[in-house]
Order: sequence, then C-alpha cells, then structure tokens
Amino acid sequence: MAVFFGRGCVLLQLVPFAILAADTPAERREAPAFRSNSEMILVNATVVDRSERFVTDLKREDFRVFQDGHEQNIDTLWLEETPVSAGIVLDVSGSMKEALPLAKQAAKEFIGRSNPKDEFFVVTVGRRPTALLMFEARTGEVVKVVNDQQSGGSTALLDSIYLACNYLRRSRNARKALLVLSDGEDNNSRYSKRELVRMLEESNLTLYALGVGVRHPPRDDPDSAENLLITLSDSTGGRYFEVTSERDLQDALKGINIRYQYMLDYKATGIQNDGKYHKISLKLSGQARGRKLKLYYRPGYYAPEGPVGILGVGRHPRRTPVLSGPTG
Repeated sequence: MAVFFGRGCVLLQLVPFAILAADTPAERREAPAFRSNSEMILVNATVVDRSERFVTDLKREDFRVFQDGHEQNIDTLWLEETPVSAGIVLDVSGSMKEALPLAKQAAKEFIGRSNPKDEFFVVTVGRRPTALLMFEARTGEVVKVVNDQQSGGSTALLDSIYLACNYLRRSRNARKALLVLSDGEDNNSRYSKRELVRMLEESNLTLYALGVGVRHPPRDDPDSAENLLITLSDSTGGRYFEVTSERDLQDALKGINIRYQYMLDYKATGIQNDGKYHKISLKLSGQARGRKLKLYYRPGYYAPEGPVGILGVGRHPRRTPVLSGPTG
C-alpha cells in the first residue's frame, strides 16, 4: 500500500520486550535483550528521501503507528545495525538464459556488500527447488556456487521461494532477508501465489525482488510476472526493482537496505492471540511529514494462536516442495 511515503513495508514480531528509554534522535545500537513479559509489537521501517538516500535522523515523535485503524502509543525508537541471514533465490530456468549473467552479477555484488557476521544460503529455481548451500559465512564459497550455475528447464519459482522462507526460519540472526533474482515466470510450482503470499505475511523476513529479463505484458495485467514479483516484495515490506542494465543494478543495490532500519515498538491495545490478520499503518508526522520522504513498512501481520512468540514461527506448511541437490 502506498502512502505518499511509498508502498507499505514493515517487519513485525510479537516478542516479550524489555522497556527501554526512548532515544531522540534514534540511537544506533545493538539489538536489545527481550526479557520482559510485556506483549509488544516490534516494527522495522525504512525511510528514504526523494533521491533514494536513507534517512537516519528521525525521532520518535516523527512516527505515528495505527493497528486496525486505531492509533497506538510508540514506546521506543532506535536505529539498529545487526548481522543478517540472507537467502538468495536464483532463477536458472530456461527462460533466464539471456538474463542469467546479469542475475549472477547481482547476486555476487549483493554478497560482496556483506559483513563478517552475515550468513547466506542459495536456492536455485528450475524444475524444482534446489538448495546448494546452507548458512555459509564464507562469501567466497557462496560466490563460487553462484558462478557455477547454468540455465535450463522449467520454472518452479513459487515453490523455490516457499522453500527459502522455511530455511530462513532456521537462521541464527534476527534480521532475515530474501533476494529473488528472476524474470517472474512460473510454470511448474505446486504452491499458488495466494499460498506463498500468506506464508510471507506470516514470516519475519523482508523480500527484495530484482526483475531480470522480465517480459512486459499490459501494465494492468494482475497475473503478469512483474506484478507477481511486486506483490511478493510488498507483502513483506521489501521492494521490487527492474534490472535491465549495469546502471539499473547499481541503483537497485543502493535501494536494498538490509542493515540499517528504524525499529519501534508498541503494546497493541486489545490484542488477542487469535491467528487473525491485523492491518498496520505507519505514518510520518511533524517535521518529517513536510520533507517528502518515502516510508516502507509491512502492511500487517498475523497474530499467533496460543502463547505469544516470534511472529511467523510455529505455523507449519501443509506440504513442502521437493528438495533436490546437496543441502550443505
């Protein structure tokens, strides 16, 4: 959803949270320890200016958060840098023959921007999902796997992303991201678009999609490959970029922010662990509203059923795509 401040995008978790003193402006610090029994909603948000530069000088009073139409009180705000667990979903199906070199370059440059504590895994998209590497911190090994890929075969894109979501649940780092490099075509998945979107809405990851080699039907076609990639990224608070050249790639990589995000928390009024979807609206206020900034956040979350825990953990898929190849 687009508020003038951009498409809806936030990462949410239900966690026991320790009450912290609010910092103004937001202070860079490590992730806090969650020790209280208070039920809190943790929200990640990215703010950029008109030149797509990340904005890092906002204060707590510059944000307003609404749940199901009701404004909530923000307890704390901080700017956090943490290690990332990232999955790379690389489409190597036959339709990517011409676009694969650019997709590989995108994957390698994404890996090259990592920090020592980051970890990666790779899932390739072909006739079925194939896991080639699992939670590897040695970037040279990840790059080697990417370089070795060749294109061919049919496309199980939805199944591959679904599988990658399940893998990210096992990762050690709290911040989780998926980078999908694909033309958006799918002709061999067992999961539907609706099932995958539901899975993403229940997750605590951010999906970034780079459309490489995308074919362009009419813009208003809801079933187009491009609209699929846009829908998937929007559902997690991520972003979609079309990449047709080296310049496009550099612009897209600048817009992928998996490291610095604002984090705010609030205690939702009247929250119930009913397993239902709750809409989130995050807005800029005060001086920030007049700066024509873009605000990206996830548009909602599913409340857990039963005891409170980390959002997205505890729900199990009804079926798992067939896995081929080594799992690392």
